[in-house]
Amino acid sequence: MSLRIVIAAAAICAFAAACDSGPCGEEPNQLGGSVSELYDIEADDVRARRIDDDMVTVEYFHGENVVAKVVANVRGFRKGAAFPLRDGSIYRVTSPETQFPERIEAGAITFESDLKVGSEASGCFNARFLMDDGSQRTIKGAFETKLEAGFE
Repeated sequence: MSLRIVIAAAAICAFAAACDSGPCGEEPNQLGGSVSELYDIEADDVRARRIDDDMVTVEYFHGENVVAKVVANVRGFRKGAAFPLRDGSIYRVTSPETQFPERIEAGAITFESDLKVGSEASGCFNARFLMDDGSQRTIKGAFETKLEAGFE
């Protein structure tokens, strides 16, 4: 009887680990959070670019629209370290134009991989926006994509 319990517990643990196998334990290349009640944040593609030694962008696309673009200052990069996201570092490029609030109360991006152009880049971010009416909305996402060289 106890052997069955051990086997069942092991199977449950293995299943749970497989479900959270993406970056930061999240589903890769997806967005979520309460901001989805106000904005379309469905993503069907993700692109990460190394702009220069200190700047990386992660863009979530839905068709031709950039539904979320995260601009991260990675000066002093260390794999696994959280880098703060500042006001205006998450925005949208959509038609018709819709913008996230400028004000970020708290936010961070973490890269689980090295930031080598041509290699796989993976990680996650989260942020809490302060809305014009004083309420707060959240956004989060995980990514797993090739890091490209590029400019804004």
